[in-house]
Amino acid sequence: MKLSKITRFVTMLSIVFVFYSEAKATTMDSIHLLNKTSCFVLEDKGVKTLECLGENSKLSSPIILDKDAIISIHRDHICAANKTELICKGKNLALSEKISGIKLLASSDATICYATDLEFKCLGSGAIARATLPKVTKVVSIALGTNHGCVIDKYGIDKDKKPKKKISCFGDNRYAKADSPIGIYRPMMVAVGKNYSCALNQRSAYEREVVCWGKRSITPPALKDPIYLKSARHFVCAVDRVNFTDQKLVCFGDVVPKDTPDLSSVQAMELGPYTGCAYDKKSAGLVCFGHNYNREVEISADIYSAKPSKKLLIEKDFAIPDKEVTRKTGHTHTCALFESGKVKCWGYNYYGNLGLGDKNNRGDSAGEMGANLPYVDLGKERVISLTVGAHHTCAIFKSRGVKCWGYNGNGELGYGDATNRGDNPGELGSKLKFVDLGGEKVLSLQAGYHHTCALLQSRRVKCWGYNTYGSLGYGDRNNRGKLKSDMGVNLKFIELGKEKVQSIFTGSYNTCAILQSGRVKCWGYNSYGNLGYGDKNNRGDSPSEMGVSLGHIDLGPEKVIEISLGYYHSCARFQSGRIKCWGYNYYGNLGYEDKVQRGDSAGEMGTNLKYVDLGGEKVAGIRAGFQHSCALLQSGRIKCWGYNYYGQLGYGDKKSRGLVKGEMGSNLKYVDIGKEKAISLNTGNHYSCAMMASKRIKCWGFNSYGRLGYGHTRNIGDGPKEMGKNLKFVELGNQKILAF
Repeated sequence: MKLSKITRFVTMLSIVFVFYSEAKATTMDSIHLLNKTSCFVLEDKGVKTLECLGENSKLSSPIILDKDAIISIHRDHICAANKTELICKGKNLALSEKISGIKLLASSDATICYATDLEFKCLGSGAIARATLPKVTKVVSIALGTNHGCVIDKYGIDKDKKPKKKISCFGDNRYAKADSPIGIYRPMMVAVGKNYSCALNQRSAYEREVVCWGKRSITPPALKDPIYLKSARHFVCAVDRVNFTDQKLVCFGDVVPKDTPDLSSVQAMELGPYTGCAYDKKSAGLVCFGHNYNREVEISADIYSAKPSKKLLIEKDFAIPDKEVTRKTGHTHTCALFESGKVKCWGYNYYGNLGLGDKNNRGDSAGEMGANLPYVDLGKERVISLTVGAHHTCAIFKSRGVKCWGYNGNGELGYGDATNRGDNPGELGSKLKFVDLGGEKVLSLQAGYHHTCALLQSRRVKCWGYNTYGSLGYGDRNNRGKLKSDMGVNLKFIELGKEKVQSIFTGSYNTCAILQSGRVKCWGYNSYGNLGYGDKNNRGDSPSEMGVSLGHIDLGPEKVIEISLGYYHSCARFQSGRIKCWGYNYYGNLGYEDKVQRGDSAGEMGTNLKYVDLGGEKVAGIRAGFQHSCALLQSGRIKCWGYNYYGQLGYGDKKSRGLVKGEMGSNLKYVDIGKEKAISLNTGNHYSCAMMASKRIKCWGFNSYGRLGYGHTRNIGDGPKEMGKNLKFVELGNQKILAF
């Protein structure tokens, strides 16, 4: 009996097929999809058999497929490994090696790569076998293309007993496809195509994303909750969990098949160069698709009805982290969160914003930093996230509660009064209470100049503090947080429509939310078009301006994954790794080589708002400062533009950039921060900071009050020989920094 479950599909070979578990005598152990051949490993009562269809239907395993054996099939060869040996047979690859403990196999042209608990190695004569492999500790995932590959390396355990993982790529690097990506801290899966690489990344406790690098046209669409990823030669497919019961197959890229199957209950997926198979629970069978030149996807009844042996889920190593870290410098002070969960702050302190029980600045005189800078006393519970406003600071704790300290004249601390905290002894520690937000746990927190916003577990938002311009989003101009009756259950959720919020961002007097569709809504101050609605009207300060009445900002069709709000300008980073900026532009801070504001008149947004030209390299992070902007690129290097009187751009002069034709793109030089790569970036009031791969930070720009943390008040970056190897690390002691 032949079952025609055929749809066109394209992808590359993958090795491990992860399945939905259901009791049945015959189960599907793995699937291997080639150019004109498909092979299925079936298991019946503990005995494994290999069945192949298509051009090479007579393929057989070089060893007996016992319960511990693993297999990898390429168009030219077939390899299998048991507990003690690896054997490959076929065109361009024939070998027999005594290797114990192989856990992973992956094939490419004339190449077989394997991983044990102790080593990662590639054998054969193909391009990947000849490539310089990365130094790794323990490879837990392998993805190979024709001439490049990527691995996920488990290189340790953090203090929360969670695995530390990173992606390392190798081989041919056209289109920068073999760059090791920046900003992927908890990789879950890696996938490789012809001219690109992609990863499934755990952004935060409740957010996963697909990130691609290499050929620019591979752009992930809006995904609600991607949980699984596979790559093709020219496109990618993900399993997207759209709700508690449905898991949809979503494909994107250069050449996506027009007749991709519409599956809404995908429990497993495996792809080959020109074919694919997915187990769909609603179909109760294996749906195979792609070209069928050799009847390689006309599967038999036994194959169709075989249930997967394992459920599609993320491995325990990829468990959801318990922290979401906010990275944001303040107006005149800076704070760092250490891996221990402790916090240190330095800079301006008149309002107690450093949390040290006095009003003395730190970092402006010798002997105040390093071990001499005390930790902020926040009690015994560890801090997992930190955000800094103009003169106040807030932290999320492991319990998902929030505490704030510093200036409180507008109620921005949220304690139902206008009393500052942290400027006198005995105000912090156990005496500093958690902010009452009605009992719901906080996912993330953002501090504006004088207001604070929280994204709660229900993916709704509450804001409190200064509200003259409607930055709280409650349809009035009334501050909240100065009265006890303002907080708790009395503090309402902001009306943003039916769609849930993915992430929130605050600026000086405005706030933005990225919704789960990847679209953006903003409210608050808008005199310079910094909200991006094509006018200068504030939003959120009058009735009927929020909810469904508040439109989405038109930023074009691409999904937004990050917003950064400066003093009067805003920037967005898209899934393609490109950025757009709008709002105030007198100093070239938008990066369009002119002084023209954007977003304050009709016809300036959407596709008319161009991407900022940074020379073609993808952006891993964007930060809008007071009147300047900086981008962290995927290479770990930094470019900055805009106002530069204090050296905040870091180019060793006071010349602003982004104002005149020819200043952007490849003509905009990298900021010289030394040989080490940056992994995160922040900007404040005329200054910038970067965290390096060693988990230490460097800062440059305006240094009044010691905000840079170098024990003096001299500006850095506005003169020659101040950057590069001469730019020192901020002395903060021996602990590594988690975020700042």
